[in-house]
Order: sequence, then structure tokens, then C-alpha cells
Amino acid sequence: MRVLIVDDHEVVRRGVRSLVETRRDISVVGEAGDGLEGVEQARALKPDVVVMDVSMPKMNGLEATREIRRLLPNTKVLILSQHEIGEMVRQALIAGAHGYVVKSAISNQLLAALDNIQRNVPFPAANLPIVAHQPDAEEILKRSVAMEEHLRSSEELRTAMTSMAEGLYTVDTNGLLTYMNPAAESLFGWSRSELLGKKMHDVTHYKHTDGTAFPAEDCKGLQVLQDGIDLQEYHDVFVRKDGSFLPVVFSASRLKSGDQIKGIVVVFRRASPDNGR
Repeated sequence: MRVLIVDDHEVVRRGVRSLVETRRDISVVGEAGDGLEGVEQARALKPDVVVMDVSMPKMNGLEATREIRRLLPNTKVLILSQHEIGEMVRQALIAGAHGYVVKSAISNQLLAALDNIQRNVPFPAANLPIVAHQPDAEEILKRSVAMEEHLRSSEELRTAMTSMAEGLYTVDTNGLLTYMNPAAESLFGWSRSELLGKKMHDVTHYKHTDGTAFPAEDCKGLQVLQDGIDLQEYHDVFVRKDGSFLPVVFSASRLKSGDQIKGIVVVFRRASPDNGR
């Protein structure tokens, strides 16, 4: 199964990719950061399934789903949303989606939903609350920006990211750690509580393998904030808690909320020791 991931939040895309790639029969063929880009990527890549967020800039997920289904009738869409509202599920299915997973249930429902879709079996979200007033899709989308921001900073999304095999951490615009997943804790030897609020460069990236100082202004990861260009698959060396060096391959991307830059997300894995500084 060839999958395209469409979500305007880098952490969600990374989490979905890492979870999906635990399966040998599923491959991620591309990513997109908004609905319009998602349609363009789908047209070019012709994936089997698009995992689609709802609340995105330029074109929301419902509009993008309708357009993808019009252009590519054989491509299926799985909606991934923070909304646990029955009317949104109904609107997603009307738009042509084949399934719906709530973001807080990514870790235990996403792969099951993809399996259902592969068998052409719909996957509705489970245990949706019954409420007296079911707002329409337009009303839901209007208030979704605040809800999405809340989810992004909540433990629900962070809990979903714990299933990632790769290390992941986020820093604010000052380089201070705001989140680190269990894989990163294991690789660094530090716990999240020990590093929260500290400058990651000063703790895990402050020296070269020859022992000389490594100034923060020379850090390629931190330069993502100034340059505005994401860093992909960069070979480097981090420093573990015990002082030993950890050869890594890492990617760094800006964390955005609308047009505002909130910080950087770094995803990394262990590399062979002959690479890096």
C-alpha cells in the first residue's frame, strides 16, 4: 500500500510516517503540508491511500478529499482529525472518505483503519460521543483553529508520538526543549524531565568529536529558524548523558501555528559511526 500523508503539522506527519513504516507492506510515498499541496502531490504520485487532516490552510481536508476523489477515483482517503463529532464524520464520508480516525487514537487505530481500507471496508471512528447539538461542518471548521492548537500542545498528541521508533524532540524559538519522546530519551540517556526548558544544543550538541567547542551559531539544525529552509537527512553527532558521542542522521523542520513560527521539531536515528563531525 502506497500512502501520502497530508497534515499541516510536522510532528503529526512524522508520527504517522514512523507508525506506518513499522509495516513492510505499507510505504510512505510523500508528504504535504496543506490541502492544496496534498491534491497536487496526489495527482503526481497517485497513492493508494491519502491520510488527510481536516483543518489546514489554503484548502481544508474535506475540499481536498472531494478534489482527490474526483481526479483519482481509485485513490482512497482516510481522514485524520481532532474532531470527535458525529457530524464531521458524516461530512467526511459524504466528501468521499473511506475512513475516519481521531488524532488522539492514532497509535491504536491508524493501522487498523488502513487494513480496513485495503479490504475496502469503511472505518468509522469508534465511541463518538452523542450530543444534543450536532454543529454543521462549516461551524466545526470555523472553530477548529483553536481546537487544533490545543491538541498540538496536549498530551493526547504527544502520547500518540510515543510509538515512534525514531527519536523526536521539539524546541521553542530560543532553543529550549519543549517535548522529547521515549525513543529520544533512550538514545540520549536523558529523561524528558531532566531536559525540559534547557537549551538542547548546550546539552546534547555542544562539542565536536575532537573535544573542541561547537558554537550554537554553527548548528545546522538551529539555522532552520533563521534560514527558513528545512534540513533533511543530515549526518551529525550528538552527545549523550554519559558524555559519549552518538552518530545520528537527523531532520529539522520549523514548527508553525498558522503563519507564526513556534520552534523546531527534530527527528533523528542512530547512524553508523563513520559519519558525522
